[in-house]
Amino acid sequence: MFDKIKIAFNFQLDSKVKKIMSTGLKVCFVLSLFSTLILSLYITINPSYILYDLGTSLLKSFSMFMSFFFIYGISFNLILKEKR
Repeated sequence: MFDKIKIAFNFQLDSKVKKIMSTGLKVCFVLSLFSTLILSLYITINPSYILYDLGTSLLKSFSMFMSFFFIYGISFNLILKEKR
């Protein structure tokens, strides 16, 4: 995944930034899958609005966190590159 990004944007990520960014993206992806599970439980089990609200809010939150990790990783990498 990161190889395609490096080719597209033509930049090298620092090892620490890459590690933090990939860990954050993985955690957010797993939690997004968990929120999808909650939404599937809403469909299959007795429809409860609490499950729907919980699932949609978690899915929105973790998808935003995924984009934050990606954007902040790129920006911190640019800051570190300018500092050197």
